[in-house]
Amino acid sequence: MRTIAAALIAVIALPSTAYAGTATSTFKVQTDVVASCRLTPQDINLGTYDPTGEEALSGSGVVSVMCTKGTTPILSYNGANAQGQTQYMVGTSTSSKLSYNLYSDSSHSTNLVGQNTTLQTSDGSTAQTMAVYAKVAGGQNVPADSYVDTVTVTATF
Repeated sequence: MRTIAAALIAVIALPSTAYAGTATSTFKVQTDVVASCRLTPQDINLGTYDPTGEEALSGSGVVSVMCTKGTTPILSYNGANAQGQTQYMVGTSTSSKLSYNLYSDSSHSTNLVGQNTTLQTSDGSTAQTMAVYAKVAGGQNVPADSYVDTVTVTATF
């Protein structure tokens, strides 16, 4: 029993670990969010054109626009072979030109080329879409070929 008591006294008498104090500090986590837009245009295939007929040929596609929250994009369109507000598709083997125009409405009354189209301010989580209508006037005297144009759509924000 004496041994146990001596051991207890020895344990109690040992100095306990002493803490001198504590120190704290802070650090930041940060990033910069940039205004940006992502455009996803859909090709427009007008099908087969008959230059001997008087019927116009038309079709449509959609441009999908996803922008940073709070961004108001302004879209503009321009074909690679444009001359003024008239767009031209160029034959892949003949280099002949077939004129067409781009419109914002199915009645083909509002030309998109040379215009700026303002979309609503983005909520940042939902893509906005804009229909684009293309129309080739009937009766254009062009040779048989495959005609194509590359349209650039630009978002300014």
